[in-house]
Amino acid sequence: MKSRLTVAGITIDVARKDIKNINLRVYPADGKVAISCPYRTKPAKVIDFATEKISWIKKHLDRGKHQKRCEINKLITGEKHPVWGVEKKLRVIHSENGQRVFLNGNDTLDLWVKAGTKIHHRKKLLQEWYRAELKREIPLLISKWEPVMGVTVNEFGVKRMRTR
Repeated sequence: MKSRLTVAGITIDVARKDIKNINLRVYPADGKVAISCPYRTKPAKVIDFATEKISWIKKHLDRGKHQKRCEINKLITGEKHPVWGVEKKLRVIHSENGQRVFLNGNDTLDLWVKAGTKIHHRKKLLQEWYRAELKREIPLLISKWEPVMGVTVNEFGVKRMRTR
């Protein structure tokens, strides 16, 4: 048996099942929240449970907004892209003199591409720039933290990770 309730402006799908406990699930990428509860649970108890967890729910839904924003980029002028934890405005510049990415000042990330470049080529170019930035910064961090931690780093690698 399924129903819906709204708590603090958030719609929550409620499913009654043959289970022992109330379970809460947040799907940040979809912006959905679901609660499963035993058949015998009173509606007021479900509402109280959701109200008690509302700050946790909002925190996890906010994470999903950021993930969505990063995934749907079309790499066009005006988009925001994170660089070292700060969002920079992307500026796409069409040029015949090669392709590159350049951090221009404090607020702009310039993406130089040939006119008509497909989105997957733009993404690849930006990912390679991020990778190069990491490879440039990591040795500095290693030299800073090796003595503090009392370790020696022989090598490091940078991989494209799909999840944390």
